[in-house]
Amino acid sequence: MTEEGIPSPPTNLHLSERSSRSLLFEWESPLLTHGIIEYYLVTCHGVETLNPVDDSFSSFKEKVVNGTSMELKGLKPYSEYKVRVQAANGRALSTGRMITGRTLEDVPSSPVNVLAVVADNTSLLLMWDPPT
Repeated sequence: MTEEGIPSPPTNLHLSERSSRSLLFEWESPLLTHGIIEYYLVTCHGVETLNPVDDSFSSFKEKVVNGTSMELKGLKPYSEYKVRVQAANGRALSTGRMITGRTLEDVPSSPVNVLAVVADNTSLLLMWDPPT
């Protein structure tokens, strides 16, 4: 039996847009596992949303994954995220590989504080604040 060593990083990282609020992150197993890969540690930078309901990143930025893909849910529309994955065997965690992706655009929310003021007999003055 061969002693376990440090695995090489996962390969062929791919981050694709699923919607304005989700990304699909996929990768392949390391070329050199130096043992059995027990899990992958996925870290996400740029998460600005809280969605604790559906197994999303929500209030944490790291997640243990048993397969070679995961969907990042509950994200902010048209926002950039950096995602890193590391492979773990029984002995060590590999160095990480990072990839950057962006969620799709979404329909803007409505303006706030809309106010219509009669300017004269034939015109209105409209004022509003941008969406939040």
